[in-house]
Amino acid sequence: KNNMKKLSLFALLFVLISCQKEVPKDYVVLQGKITNPTKGEVLRLFDPIASKNIIIKVAEDGTYNDTIKVEKPTYYNAVYGNVFGLYLENDMDLTINFDKQSIGKTITFTGKGENENKFLAFKTKLIGGLYGKDYQEFFNVDKTTFDAKIQKFDADYKTELDAKKSV
Repeated sequence: KNNMKKLSLFALLFVLISCQKEVPKDYVVLQGKITNPTKGEVLRLFDPIASKNIIIKVAEDGTYNDTIKVEKPTYYNAVYGNVFGLYLENDMDLTINFDKQSIGKTITFTGKGENENKFLAFKTKLIGGLYGKDYQEFFNVDKTTFDAKIQKFDADYKTELDAKKSV
């Protein structure tokens, strides 16, 4: 009878532990590899709202790995030669790989936080496609062309957003 009590207690304890929710981390794990790195260059994350920088050291082989505590979910301008958008919030575990010579074409996001950052990259690319190489030229087109470009942008944006909602 005593063994039955111990076994029941052990089973109950096992069920309680296995049902326990994982506590979110109060930090971000950020790692990755940069192809064609520049010796001595750091990956800089700039928060334009708070005017704060986070500096991440990059090894000579282009690898980096850092733990960052963010006060709140934040959009950063990540700078390594060129600039790309980055969204971070605590409890993310994100791997970012890219080639320094063509960041926009080669950047990949994997891990917890990839969906948010893939959408941010899509949005940036879509806006760049809307304006083209010369934003002033975009604003000086005739009304029909302007309206058509805005409608296409809006439709593409909504299609992508709807696809992300269903994930």
